[in-house]
Amino acid sequence: MPISFQCSSCQAKLRVSTSKAGKIGTCPHCQTKLKVPVPRQDTLNKRSSQSLGTQPPPFQDPSLSAEFSNQVTHGFHGEIEPTKPSFLYILSMGIVSLVMVLLPILYLAWRIQF
Repeated sequence: MPISFQCSSCQAKLRVSTSKAGKIGTCPHCQTKLKVPVPRQDTLNKRSSQSLGTQPPPFQDPSLSAEFSNQVTHGFHGEIEPTKPSFLYILSMGIVSLVMVLLPILYLAWRIQF
């Protein structure tokens, strides 16, 4: 059963296969990176009962064709490549680490004096 959801940026209605659940892809309309929601178990149970004929099938929007689904899933190509941290970021992390180490030492030195 396909997963239907909306792009958080442009509000476009998207539909992908359940194999893409939890993965990160690109919206074909606005190119925003988004994560495909994982359907809840009760939703899956409801859909499986619909496929057994207990309820009429849901309305199928023709704009959500296989071609459209392929356009959405085209942006899914594994993990997002990590970025290299800048020099300023590394420097600030070093300063924060140094302060975190020095604070307990200064506290203990102050407690011993008084």
